[in-house]
Amino acid sequence: HIQEFAKMIVGLGGLPKAGFHPIPSLTEPKEILEYAAKIESEVVENYVKRRVECEELGGVDGTWVGLFLENQIIDSRSDLDEIRQLLK
Repeated sequence: HIQEFAKMIVGLGGLPKAGFHPIPSLTEPKEILEYAAKIESEVVENYVKRRVECEELGGVDGTWVGLFLENQIIDSRSDLDEIRQLLK
């Protein structure tokens, strides 16, 4: 996802900035999956919020970013569903 976002930002004339999310030290498979599910859930929520904001951007760029985010929502939601299946 990060590489795709970087390409989108450059395509819109910006420069991507590096930022890091601290990752806890987890060793148990169930803990790892629970953490992954939490993060994917947050990602989907953030993508949905950004998708709504694309309407404010308007024009071709707003439409393009909106479509990009829709694909990211589908991908992350699919990952979340798979993780939830593994947890069961």
